[in-house]
Amino acid sequence: MRNITGTVAEGEDFFGRDKEQRQMWSKLQDNANLALLAPRRVGKTSLLKRLKATANHHGYRAVYLDVGDAADEWAFVERLSQAVLAEAGNELILQKLEGNPLLQYFKNIKKIGGFGFSVEKEQQQQARWDKLGQSLLAALDATDGRWLVQIDELPVFLLKLLQPESDAARQRAREFLYWLRRLRGDYTQIQWIVAGSIGLDAVAERYRLSDAVNDLTIFHLQAYDEPIADHFLQALAQSYPLALPLEVRAYIIDRVGWPIPYHLQLFYAGLRDHCDGRTSATREDVDAVFENLLQPAHSSYFDTWRQRLQDELGRPDSDYALGLLNAVCLDPAGVSRDTLGLWLGAKLNDPEAKDYKLRYLLNVLDGDGYLIEDKGRYRFRSFLLREYWRRRVAA
Repeated sequence: MRNITGTVAEGEDFFGRDKEQRQMWSKLQDNANLALLAPRRVGKTSLLKRLKATANHHGYRAVYLDVGDAADEWAFVERLSQAVLAEAGNELILQKLEGNPLLQYFKNIKKIGGFGFSVEKEQQQQARWDKLGQSLLAALDATDGRWLVQIDELPVFLLKLLQPESDAARQRAREFLYWLRRLRGDYTQIQWIVAGSIGLDAVAERYRLSDAVNDLTIFHLQAYDEPIADHFLQALAQSYPLALPLEVRAYIIDRVGWPIPYHLQLFYAGLRDHCDGRTSATREDVDAVFENLLQPAHSSYFDTWRQRLQDELGRPDSDYALGLLNAVCLDPAGVSRDTLGLWLGAKLNDPEAKDYKLRYLLNVLDGDGYLIEDKGRYRFRSFLLREYWRRRVAA
C-alpha cells in the first residue's frame, strides 16, 4: 500500500471499509438509492471507486461521474453521457435509442482531445438537456442487467445552479433535483448513489429543497475506528522501511484524535521525512511531525476547512459558524451548547431564530466533521484541525 496524500486510493491502495461496503450493497439490494454523506477527506470518493470496481460481484455494472466542475445542466448531461457511453458502449446505447427523435444528437456526439464526449453548442440550442438525459437513461435501463449510477460532488454542482441567490435560482435547482428524482423513480434497472464533500442535506435544508431529495436513503461514512486505524498504519509501515511499533501507532491515533485516512497518511509521510535514514519511529518523532504539519508551509492541508464554510453556508451563516468554531477551539474539552447559544444570541435578537439557527449550524458542523458532541460539550473531532483553527483562524 502506497503512502499517498493527495489522490484517490484505488486497487491495493484502498484499505478497509469492509463493513461499509457490505451495508451499502445490502441497501442497494433492497432497491434503495443512497445519499453518501461524509466529511471532507474521510475517503468518500475512494469508497465510490471501490464499489464501482466490485459492482460485477454484486450483479451490477457501475457508472461513475464527478460533476463538481460542471457549469450547468447541459454540462451535467454531457458528463453523464460520457460516463454511460464509456461503460455501456456507444453502439449499444445508440441501438436502444432507435426510433427516438433525439437519436441524432447522440449520433453527433463528438470526441474531444482523445477522450470524453461533448454535444455541439448548436445542438444545445435545438434540444432540451432534460429530455436528452432522460432518453439516455431510458436507453441504459433497456440494456441487460442492473446499473449503479454514482454522482460525486452533486452538492457542489447544485451550489453553482443556486448562484447568484434568488427565487429564480432556487426554482432552477428545484427543477433539476426533481428531474433527478423522476429518473430515480422511472427506471427500475438503475439505482443511484449521490455524494459530495459538502453535505447534500445541509444544502437542501439551507435552500428549502429537502422535499426533492427525501427519497434517498442516508448513509454516513465515518472515520476509521481505532482497530482499523491501527491495521491501516501497520499496512503502511509494512510497505516502507520505517517501522511503527505498537505504542507509536497508538500515539499517532491519540494525537490525531479523529483517524481519517488522509490524516493518517499525512502523519506517516511526515514521519518518513523526519526519520530519514532510520528504521523505526518514536513518540517524540510523532510530536515533531504534529508540530510540523501545523506550520504555515502546510496550511493548505487545512485551509479548505475554513474556505468551504462560505461555499456551503453563505453569509451571514458562515460568519456565525466561524464564530462558533472560534469559541470551541479555545478549549480542548469544548464548549457547552448553552455557552454557544449565548454567543449566537448576542448576534440574533429573536430567541426562536437563535434556537433554530444554533440547531442548524451545529448539525451542519457535526455532519461535516468539524465538531462532535461529547459529554454535553461540543469539541473539534480532529485534534489536528482544532490546533490549526486555534493558531491560524481564531488567533
